[in-house]
Amino acid sequence: MLDLNLSDTIAAIATAPGSAGSGTIRLAGPHTVTVISGLFEASTGTWKTARKATCVHGSIWIPGDRFHIPARLTLWPDHRSYCGQPQAEITLPGCQPLLEATLAECFRHGARGAQPGEFTLRAFLNGKVDLIQAEAVLGVIEARHEADLRVALNQLSGGVSQPLIDLRNDLLNLLADIEAGLDFVDEDIEFVPRSQVIERLQTAFAQLKSIEGRSPSRLTSNSRKRVVLAGRPNAGKSTLLNRLSDADAALVSPIAGTTRDYLLWSIDWEGLSFDLVDTAGWEESLNPITEASQRQREEQMASSDFLLWCSPANLSPAEATEDQEFFDLAASKTSKAVRITTKFDLYEPEKHYLPKDSLVSLSAVNGTGLDQLAGLLRKLLTSDHSLSQFWLGTTAARCHEVLGSTFRALDSALQAARIGTADELLAADLRQVINALGLMTGATQTEDLLDRIFSRFCIGK
Repeated sequence: MLDLNLSDTIAAIATAPGSAGSGTIRLAGPHTVTVISGLFEASTGTWKTARKATCVHGSIWIPGDRFHIPARLTLWPDHRSYCGQPQAEITLPGCQPLLEATLAECFRHGARGAQPGEFTLRAFLNGKVDLIQAEAVLGVIEARHEADLRVALNQLSGGVSQPLIDLRNDLLNLLADIEAGLDFVDEDIEFVPRSQVIERLQTAFAQLKSIEGRSPSRLTSNSRKRVVLAGRPNAGKSTLLNRLSDADAALVSPIAGTTRDYLLWSIDWEGLSFDLVDTAGWEESLNPITEASQRQREEQMASSDFLLWCSPANLSPAEATEDQEFFDLAASKTSKAVRITTKFDLYEPEKHYLPKDSLVSLSAVNGTGLDQLAGLLRKLLTSDHSLSQFWLGTTAARCHEVLGSTFRALDSALQAARIGTADELLAADLRQVINALGLMTGATQTEDLLDRIFSRFCIGK
């Protein structure tokens, strides 16, 4: 369980483990200045009485060492920090033992070790970020490619939570108007005209419908896409997988039909991050092994984001005809099949046939066309990461069920307003909507919810 005591001063190493040019110790809490005073000495300037963000150079003295270690201190002395309380960062040479020794000195002077996500938790509890933005901090850390980073940064900047906050504020104002009218119910005075209530609820309904429509269909925290390589036997699929993985991931042989099983490999190439599946070559079913390979291939196709069909450049006209038939069959089984030409180093114009619908011609052997392949994959992998992925997967998974109940409660309130239900019952429906919206943004929250979200963070964030 997370420690919610904001009166403690916490400290942690905020940079990744390992050697680097520099590393950072992060502190936050009411006694930040006192803790740092015990180990940091400024070379010039004053910082202990600073009233605004200050950066000074100086040194750290660690007992037992004979040298002053150069350091830079960045201090936010009041609530105008990320955490909403005094906060500091000490930047040192990026030596792990040195960072750990400095952290131990922070502990010796009164700080305690920060728990996972505790800096962002304090930012949330002090009103610096809402819960959706807090989840976006983790999204930025875990982003595997540019599209995921854009989504996380948009969510961090309030692009997701602000529409929800605005909607909740509008409904709070409406609820206040309705409840004010309850004081005059005996005098038969209509404080808010029912037509105005309906109009405001219709506007809220449309806004919530828009938010619901931008919720991604795939509610998962795993952002990696899956690409399936397919084609005739000996089409160069395994060679391409080895080239993209920069490893001998697949067995390569000039003998057709080397791949009988499928091979899954995680690819991080040219700024792209995805799972690549090499499957058995397409051919007529000759025996139970071939049939089993085909079943596995179709299962992988069904779970993939798109199919990359490999047509080798050294096909004879007869082989090209068969390749076209198999490609048409594959395309009929999935709406996301695209074609590339492989083995372009073997292409001879007078002997071979190139498919007209191929999007890229490449050679995994000599690297020809790999830049074009990277461009194609980037387009295919990020094509649905704009408006369709308005939320991070983790946020969508948490909010999806709540969003559904919010939608139903708002619909109930709208119907109640239309049929003239008593204001008391209409107000009760509105409270359900407001509370549900608060669960999404964190205006309403429980300790269990915070523990579940922030425990996934790394220490120092």
